[in-house]
Amino acid sequence: MRDIPADVLSSWPKPNYIDPETRGNSVIIITVFLLVTSLIVVVARLYTRAIIKRSFGFDDTFVALSMVGAYRSA
Repeated sequence: MRDIPADVLSSWPKPNYIDPETRGNSVIIITVFLLVTSLIVVVARLYTRAIIKRSFGFDDTFVALSMVGAYRSA
């Protein structure tokens, strides 16, 4: 790995340890949005397979189990 040249290092801004910039709650907002969206899609799939088509399979069971794992890890 090469060292960073001194002129490049001197052009970087000084770190702000007292009042650093943050992104706020954007990670939480995006995670909640994606989890809710995926839940809606999975519920629609399970409803379609179980009620409309009446053919609930092993793949649907694994989809439901993966959603449980997704919500437990979030």
